[in-house]
Formats: sequence, C-alpha cells, structure tokens
Amino acid sequence: MSEISWRAAGLADAGDLARLFTAIELAAPIGLETEPGEILARLSMPRLELRADTLIGADAVRGVVAYAGAADMGVGAGQFRIRLTCAVHPDAGDDVLGAVLGWLTRRARQMCSETPP
Repeated sequence: MSEISWRAAGLADAGDLARLFTAIELAAPIGLETEPGEILARLSMPRLELRADTLIGADAVRGVVAYAGAADMGVGAGQFRIRLTCAVHPDAGDDVLGAVLGWLTRRARQMCSETPP
C-alpha cells in the first residue's frame, strides 16, 4: 500500500465513503450506511464539525481507506455522549487502524475536556 495522507472529511467525500463502507460491510457486516445519501446525512449531522470531528485516510492506489468520526451526541441521563466511528478498509493494515484509533481517542478526550461537567 502507498503512503496514507490524512485530512478532515467533507460533504463531497460521501461517494468515496460509500465505497469504503461497502468494502467493510462485505468483509464483516456491521450495519454501516452504504448509500451516498445516507453518508451525506451522517456528515451533515447537527453538532458534527467536519473540520474538527472527522478524519479521512487515503492512498494514491485505492483512495479512501479509513474514516473516523467523533460526533457530539449531547447529554443523556446526565452523561455527555460521543458517538465514535472507526471505519478502516479490511486490507489497510494495523498501522492505519492504530492511527485512526489514536486520533479517535485524542479527539474524544478533547471533546470531554471542552464540555462543562
């Protein structure tokens, strides 16, 4: 696999994410959205700031191979809730998975520290 470049997701990435999510669903069905319209709705969620709350990894050969999202789900039952999404192409490798999980952990901690108790 070629080198991965990382950036925030944008609404224009819905088609590429649909292909990534479809590849994941074929390997291990977990209920990810696989239609561009569904993914566009995910990326358009209130309280999801694409620049701060999402990450895409892409390589020159396959395009998008990883997606991470940390969505502020508000407070429920007195607890601050964050929905974490980790989507890594089955052939991407452990280093890509590790990078995504590290980013998600850092972002979730940052979101918690920015939220009043």
